[in-house]
Amino acid sequence: MRTDPAYARRSIRGGDIAWAAVGIAIVVALVVGLVVQSRSTARAISDLPRNFERDGGFIVGDRSAPVTVTVVLDYQCPACKSLEELDGALFSQYAQGHQVRIDYRPIAFLDQMSSTRYSTRAMNASGCVGAAAPDAWKSFTGLLFARQPAEHSAGLTNAAIEKIAATAGAGGTAVTRCIEGQQYKRWVSSATAAQTHAFTFAGTPTVLVDGHRVTNPTSDAIRDAVQEHLPRPSV
Repeated sequence: MRTDPAYARRSIRGGDIAWAAVGIAIVVALVVGLVVQSRSTARAISDLPRNFERDGGFIVGDRSAPVTVTVVLDYQCPACKSLEELDGALFSQYAQGHQVRIDYRPIAFLDQMSSTRYSTRAMNASGCVGAAAPDAWKSFTGLLFARQPAEHSAGLTNAAIEKIAATAGAGGTAVTRCIEGQQYKRWVSSATAAQTHAFTFAGTPTVLVDGHRVTNPTSDAIRDAVQEHLPRPSV
């Protein structure tokens, strides 16, 4: 057995390093676990309206399309209105085909930009329309952006939102009650938390193509990103 002091010191240092490595690994595992746990908790969405996806989104187009364009939006967001004006035609073109589907994910994180929590009320209304008349949802969203109120105003009244819903093809007592009673307020808050805690979230609008963020979501940039993700034709 080797008992010389130099060997003992080397053994002690080696043991210290080994235990330090174990300690670091444990800390890293705990941190990763907490992050994953917090992300998982944030992704739990409550009171999902009928016809919406489990992640809180609303699909427009062929649900089996191989490429997904995800659009995270807030109805009070001026840049989201601009995106709809500039890229809405492209999204509609995709939705009419079978290669690309549009996954719209409304959120309400700009309530502070109105005196009546307009973001929340508008998103709730989108849930009401999507549940009652899914074919009217895209038209309703376009009309809401066309009538987007100025920031720091009271926003549209519930009555005005109900008229827009009716114009889009989603009128009726059930939709009115849903809007007035904020039937999907738990969905609004939980879906907003889920999206804003996502690693890919970069404010509104956030545009993703198959989960990859389009940094500058112009029509050309989105089209190029979609082209990269389309299945290659077999030779």
